[in-house]
Amino acid sequence: MYKNTAGKLIVYAYDKTTNNAVIDDEGNITCQHSLDGADSGALTDTNPVPISDANHAGKYAFDLTVGETNGDVNEYSPVSSTTDVVVIVVGIYTIANNIGTPIDLDSSGDATLAGMLTKMADDNAGADFDAETDSLNKQAAAIISGFPVNNTADAEPGGGEVVTGTNTANDGDSTFLDDGTYWQVAATTAVGGFGLNVVQTFTLGTTKEANLLHVNAKETFAGAGDASRVHVWFYNYITTNWDQASDSGTAISGSSDMTYSYAILAAHQQTSDGEVQVRYTTTSTTTNQYLYLDQVILQTITSGPTLAEIAEAVWAHIIAGHDELTAGYALDKTRVLATTVAARTDASTFTIADGTAVEDDYVGAVILIEDDSTGYYVPRRVTAYAQATKSITVDRALGFTIAAGDHIYIQSAGYGDVNVRTITNNAVTAAAIADAAIDNATFAADVGSTAYASNIIALAVRKVLDELLLDRLVKVADNDDVVNDSIIAKLAAANSDWTTYDPTTSSLGANRTNTGTAGAGLTDVGGFSTGAKAELQVEANDALIANNLDHLMKTPVASGTDYTTEVPDGTVLSHIMTKAGDTSTYDDATDSLEGISDKAITAGVGSVTFTLTVEDVATDPIEGVAVWVTSDSGGSTVVAGTLYTNSSGQVVFYLDAATYYFWKQDPRYNFTNPEAIAVS
Repeated sequence: MYKNTAGKLIVYAYDKTTNNAVIDDEGNITCQHSLDGADSGALTDTNPVPISDANHAGKYAFDLTVGETNGDVNEYSPVSSTTDVVVIVVGIYTIANNIGTPIDLDSSGDATLAGMLTKMADDNAGADFDAETDSLNKQAAAIISGFPVNNTADAEPGGGEVVTGTNTANDGDSTFLDDGTYWQVAATTAVGGFGLNVVQTFTLGTTKEANLLHVNAKETFAGAGDASRVHVWFYNYITTNWDQASDSGTAISGSSDMTYSYAILAAHQQTSDGEVQVRYTTTSTTTNQYLYLDQVILQTITSGPTLAEIAEAVWAHIIAGHDELTAGYALDKTRVLATTVAARTDASTFTIADGTAVEDDYVGAVILIEDDSTGYYVPRRVTAYAQATKSITVDRALGFTIAAGDHIYIQSAGYGDVNVRTITNNAVTAAAIADAAIDNATFAADVGSTAYASNIIALAVRKVLDELLLDRLVKVADNDDVVNDSIIAKLAAANSDWTTYDPTTSSLGANRTNTGTAGAGLTDVGGFSTGAKAELQVEANDALIANNLDHLMKTPVASGTDYTTEVPDGTVLSHIMTKAGDTSTYDDATDSLEGISDKAITAGVGSVTFTLTVEDVATDPIEGVAVWVTSDSGGSTVVAGTLYTNSSGQVVFYLDAATYYFWKQDPRYNFTNPEAIAVS
């Protein structure tokens, strides 16, 4: 589909109870569309036209106007008003890549692709154009790592790759032209029983990983079953067999150009040179029938750095092309030695398996000792190192019994010695302290008092209390020694003036008397008067309303789908309610706790863990199949799901023991629904 260009939308209708195609339902089928996430609207083409072909039962075509394709993201939602009929999008009409005929594209005035590429490549009349370097496809291969790259086949059909059939026109490079490359069916079957058996080869190299094959094609086969379609295969380099990528619903089918996409697995790419082989087959043997390939593109992802390159970037000394040290190298240099214990000597001494030949080389360094049996680490400081025996002594005993094989790590940093004798170089000793001690009598004489002469500490405290007049607090009766502007004066007297202090009116006892029992002496403060309470209630209520807090439980909000007025954007509550803090998008029908609970997807709540495996006809697991479980064969009572199968084709439900009905849906496959299974 091209943006802003009229086209077609192909849909498929089927009965969800039988999975059979539904025909003659065009009058009941409509479709809504949305461009770039905007509100949806009905298509101009109210009802589709059925595709009148026995091979396309249940398929219908809508006509799309220019405006209905004018979006970067176009969404289409078909629906039928008929009971049990499900409608899905299965194909989108695409315009062929015709170039048109602008004037003077090349010397003859023809609008050829080669002429356009030549004009875009240089100003030398195309003489400098090199398809191996200048073509759009080769330029796409240089896209930055991690983005999809498109590749065309580098081995040409007709050069040994056509196993059965005839390469009627052109080669792999021509698959960018309408009906550019096509093959004619052979009259008889050959390898594998195919009337047409064609292989294309892509060589991607070792830096790209193939993930998708896109094929724009059509065919003119008129047979039945596989004789009316072309299947796509990938060569499996592990099993050395061909893997069929298409089934009856995804094979190339029909006389109109359509784009088909097929997933490529890791086993489909040769590891040595990145080769990928694609095969197209049909069982038809009717001559004058053709397969047309308009475009074949192999999409790849450019590989990222290897593990070795990552390790080099982290641990190499200097990053290639740069001057700075790597983080890993710098981190490694914080450690001097990593080795193991050879033998234990005692609780703080042991020998190590490796070490330098320099005496006391590790003294002062921090050493981490690991108890390998528990993973427990302890840090210590090295106090001695004997290079001859590689014996290490640490500053104190370990918290576990060290053993041979335990790991040790000597760091390039140490910690200081906080031992007082070491710091003072043995200057502080018991004798030195005794010699410097002051006896009680000497101290009493120094402070000018013999009181408490037998208790030097009590004497010192008494002297301090006297000097600060603190003895007046409890013991000494004196009302005149408080200095103005002191803390006591500020607490007790007006204006910090102690001379105005009157204990009969200003003391705590006088204030208690004035207040009275239980505040009886207060007229408008104790417990607050009725008038004061009323004023406080008004102020508090106004504050709640001003901050929208009245809407929490009492005042209803203006709208259940827009809370901007009550909860401004960017507030804490707005971020709790919405992902972006925008409450204009909040809808209590879906975003409230009840709304979230209503739409929660469940795997069931039963006591039995039941695993369902979904496989195709070749018993290969199918990923991405929608599965749900009902308790009735009519499908009206859903007890678990919808869940989707994983890469092993499995989905897990939790059910109680009983018989259940399992429903499976995938546009790529037709399933027989429901499947009754007894769970036990």
